[in-house]
Amino acid sequence: MRRSDQATTAGYDSWVVLSGDPASLPRERRRPGVGLKLEAAFDQCAEQWFAIGKALSGDPSSALAHTPACVTNASDFGTMLAWTKLINEWAGEDAKTLVICDDPWLYRHLKNWPGVDAGRPPRLWPAALRLFVRGYAARAKTVITVLRRIWTYGHRPTPGAKGGQWLLAYGHPYSDAEGKDAYFGDLLQIYPGLRRILHVDCIDPLLAKLTRHPGTVSLNGWGNWRYAFSLPFARWRPARRHLQGPYGWLVARAAAREGGTGTAAMIRWQNHCQQRWLTDMAPVLVAWPWENHSWERSFVRRAHALGIGTVGYQHSMVGRHMLNYAPLSNVDYLASIPDRVLCIGAPYYAQLAKWSMPEERLQIAGAFRFSGPAKCSFDTSAPVFAALPFAGAVGAEMMSAIRAAAKDGIRFLVKPHPMLPMTFEDTPGFERTDAPLPEQGAVSGVLYAASAVGLEAYFAGIPTLRFVAEQVVAIDILPENVSVPFAGRDDISGAFSDLPRPSPVPREQVFADVNYGVWAAIFAE
Repeated sequence: MRRSDQATTAGYDSWVVLSGDPASLPRERRRPGVGLKLEAAFDQCAEQWFAIGKALSGDPSSALAHTPACVTNASDFGTMLAWTKLINEWAGEDAKTLVICDDPWLYRHLKNWPGVDAGRPPRLWPAALRLFVRGYAARAKTVITVLRRIWTYGHRPTPGAKGGQWLLAYGHPYSDAEGKDAYFGDLLQIYPGLRRILHVDCIDPLLAKLTRHPGTVSLNGWGNWRYAFSLPFARWRPARRHLQGPYGWLVARAAAREGGTGTAAMIRWQNHCQQRWLTDMAPVLVAWPWENHSWERSFVRRAHALGIGTVGYQHSMVGRHMLNYAPLSNVDYLASIPDRVLCIGAPYYAQLAKWSMPEERLQIAGAFRFSGPAKCSFDTSAPVFAALPFAGAVGAEMMSAIRAAAKDGIRFLVKPHPMLPMTFEDTPGFERTDAPLPEQGAVSGVLYAASAVGLEAYFAGIPTLRFVAEQVVAIDILPENVSVPFAGRDDISGAFSDLPRPSPVPREQVFADVNYGVWAAIFAE
């Protein structure tokens, strides 16, 4: 194992890059099929992450982190476990594999494993210091943000408005002030007594728009402005015992990376505001888009202590990699799971049951967000629509693969993720678009990774290809009864030259129609 600046062209049979720049290495000796092997190793490490996450969740500050909750789209801890498994396997082979790693924590984690010949590791302190400083700056900025939101959008309902039934929702551009909600459809319009409270991270323009609805308020209104000044010091600090043993370096890495953001500050603020709101307003029942994140586990515990009913709506896709939905990392198991979990379709019900969710808590309520296929036609003369994911590392690999395929004559329309803006220049066969798939007139195919766009294209009958990254796991969101072809960076051009149109399973086998009877029964209680 070597740093990228120590890479050599001799003394090994193949090479693989965990992190760093492989430009100087001979292309013909790159180890093949690494992306799929990494995904397979990730699947095999799921139970291990559940166990580590559950152990980490016993620490109080774990409520401010994503890694203990196994949130795969916010923590790459599972990818690190998968790399560990692969490196251990390759270390036992007769053939020599050169491993390039510039990550100082991962390098130190791997260098003492049997069969690993490691050189001098990358320096740790510059990376640690950079994350430390950046994290405090980000959390200090959070203080300014929440104080502004308290001042501007912090109005509360009248004292007589206590109790009742509520939707706790994220701010979403498809929600409006007339009662439409991107997560809960038209429920606010059907049930006039139902009210909506917005998550603390709802951005200001959406707060301004959505709080014009008479039954919508911001959770920031229950925050104490003095408490906001503690947010820069909010950080996940794993107990010393977790920083020792075979995975101590990986835990330290995860804590440093999460500590380099403002996430812990916003989670602490969410926990603070939601606890005060639950106590002050004493709602009868709260439903929200459930993903089993750390803040949700805290919310459920507090609601249960106060005798408040909880309904988690599984609003998004739950593929085999979305480990956060499993209750197996919850340190108190069902005590931090909602009273009921409503699913959008049968495969998601089955996946949650497979992950030890008691079926008496599960019910299929249908999908508000996936009511119909994308209105986009298939045309062999049109370009390929490439949807970049929210995961920046996957997006970077995908961009590199797209550029290479464009040179081979494949034309692409590249759409950055709305939550991860990306600037790049148009070149022949490589053009930017900000219009989503349903607004495209016609495409000849769709390339995606870790995105619902792939499922949209599948149901529209458009040839669809899932991109498999090599350095990180690109989350597979497809349910078990849906499959599409996949390809790594070197196989894109060949795949699109003869990519068949899908023969979709009936849509109702994935997304059930909204069952308003389920919601009526809930709100009648």
